[in-house]
Amino acid sequence: MGDSLRFLVYLQCVVIAEIDGDLFLVLTINETSFMKKFLSITLLLTAMFLTFSACSSDDEDEVKLPDIVGIWFEATETPGDYVSMSTEVTWIFRPDMSATQRFVFKINNVTTRESKADFTYLRKGNNITLTNDGTTLAYEVIVQGDIMTLGNSKDGYFRLTRK
Repeated sequence: MGDSLRFLVYLQCVVIAEIDGDLFLVLTINETSFMKKFLSITLLLTAMFLTFSACSSDDEDEVKLPDIVGIWFEATETPGDYVSMSTEVTWIFRPDMSATQRFVFKINNVTTRESKADFTYLRKGNNITLTNDGTTLAYEVIVQGDIMTLGNSKDGYFRLTRK
């Protein structure tokens, strides 16, 4: 019985530290009054450490970016004496992270080509990734008021106006 009593006293005098999930034996103390002071200081320091570490934030300060949700439109026209051409590009960005691009090409005001593509998108800052059936487009997106610049140096840029 005396051995188990010493074992319990011994457990009360062990200081263990945890760092990143690993436990370390820091100190074993046999003197009771010193142990009480040491544990009090250790608990105080631990509480301070947890308080200060809880105050820090792992998230970066997010800057509120202009919303891109809505309908954006660009129309260009090339007039000519005999032949005129025009293009209409419409981008629709939805809150559910889906987007649609519609493209219309006209010659002498007659539609000769029309296409539509649906995408999912992920926006991070001024970058947007559009994905469609295995195709991924990495674009820059800059919104100033009702004007959106969307594109990259390889594919070119759209200068879209909010509808």
